[in-house]
Amino acid sequence: MRTLTFAKIETLVSTLSDRIAKCTAQVSVVGLDDVDLSLVVEFTRSGFTVTGIDFDVRTATQLNKSASYIEDVQTSVVALLVAAGKLTAMIYPVGCATATY
Repeated sequence: MRTLTFAKIETLVSTLSDRIAKCTAQVSVVGLDDVDLSLVVEFTRSGFTVTGIDFDVRTATQLNKSASYIEDVQTSVVALLVAAGKLTAMIYPVGCATATY
């Protein structure tokens, strides 16, 4: 078990705060239902790069092919995000292994 000191926690918080302020933090969203995909879009509109993680292979495949599967998020929006490298979808648990903590 790894022990974190207060100084280490302070450093981690400072680093994360800096990455959030600069929109360089990598955001991962687990679950890609209609609410989650809308959240993903809002994160990318704010400047973040997002990895969406889902249990359903079809969901991840469809997103990576630049297609939306829900009414509230247009396929054209997903296509732009994927083409810009702002959205990538992965299958759980593979996507969790690539998340930065």
